[in-house]
Amino acid sequence: MRSATLLLALTLAATGVGAQEPPQPAPDAAAQPASAPWTFSATGYWNMPRESGDYLSGIFIAEKSQLHLEARANYEAKHSQSAFLGWSFSGGETVQFKATPIVGFLWGSTHGVIGGLEASVAFKNSTTTSKPNTWIRMEQNQDTSMPGVNLATAPSNG
Repeated sequence: MRSATLLLALTLAATGVGAQEPPQPAPDAAAQPASAPWTFSATGYWNMPRESGDYLSGIFIAEKSQLHLEARANYEAKHSQSAFLGWSFSGGETVQFKATPIVGFLWGSTHGVIGGLEASVAFKNSTTTSKPNTWIRMEQNQDTSMPGVNLATAPSNG
């Protein structure tokens, strides 16, 4: 009985190892590049300004190949949301870089069109990241009831 159990366990282990080998692709499938998978990330920042109440900022990112989609909450201003579309460019071997120009919309307590550049540089085990943004804020002019345009620079939390 003991040897039968051992034989069954060895057979199942050998079968399990064989099942983990990837199937060989057909010749035409090998010529086609594999589709890049979606990657997702979420980051939160707890803000504690002295003049007002504490609040949470959130950044949510989805990427596939070079496509970059991003949503933010309470990032540019408290009680504001934003959504972005971008395209990533990267390269380098010893020193690696990635630059992603983005454009989007801002709404909530502040609203307008917003653009920016997310960039990172990596060398060995060190990486630095920057996220400067500028938006065109649409405001109501009290004298003429016409919208005005102001340029503002968003904080860089990266």
